[in-house]
Amino acid sequence: MVAAHSGIYDAGEIVTPTPRVKRILLSSCCLPHIAQAMLSGEPTIVDAAAALLKAIVTRNPKAMIQLYSTGAFYSALAYPGSNLLSIAQLFSVTHVYQAGSNLLSIAQLFSVTHVYQAFHGGKEAAVSSSLPLAKGSVLGGLLPESLLYVLERSGPVAFAAAMVSDSDTPEIIWTHKMRAENLIRQVLQHLGDFPQKLSQHCHSLYDYAPMPPVTYPELKDEMCNVERRVNSKANGPF
Repeated sequence: MVAAHSGIYDAGEIVTPTPRVKRILLSSCCLPHIAQAMLSGEPTIVDAAAALLKAIVTRNPKAMIQLYSTGAFYSALAYPGSNLLSIAQLFSVTHVYQAGSNLLSIAQLFSVTHVYQAFHGGKEAAVSSSLPLAKGSVLGGLLPESLLYVLERSGPVAFAAAMVSDSDTPEIIWTHKMRAENLIRQVLQHLGDFPQKLSQHCHSLYDYAPMPPVTYPELKDEMCNVERRVNSKANGPF
């Protein structure tokens, strides 16, 4: 139904008002539950929930910048599976546009509340800015900045592959162990007993609270390791 009701006219303008099916799914009665469905851990449910979230918040600036408050990013990062493409595609269109990001500037806010074409200019500006990408992304502090640059510069497919790979290069240091023992474990610690409560009471709603930065001991001294960096052609975060 969402696919059948486009949110944009042929000329590129946003449909106003938002199609009814999207307004219903974006309501407080539905949106948090779609986000929380990713905590099920079931691959097909996670894929469907991430794809649906992307479809309904894209071209809807008000919903886009408030997606973080549903806990969607925590639910997605807590997923231990390997089918991450839908999650990566969701991250790609939303992570630098969250009102909860550290440095969501007035200019960025204007860019996402104007016509959809402005999304791309705002995003490119955020990536090319002298400010660290992690400062403008809701994923900053949760994932290593090198992975954020993979998402921004190489796209969702490369990001999804990187998330489930073992990499030890000048560009990326990331392993299955870092994902399982650092990222997922600390996200689940932050969520507390909510996943269990949700499994027992499906109408439970997550009460959003900002999460402390995820710690990665493996990255503690990476910038001091001259031998790793010498002759590196890495761009961006390094």
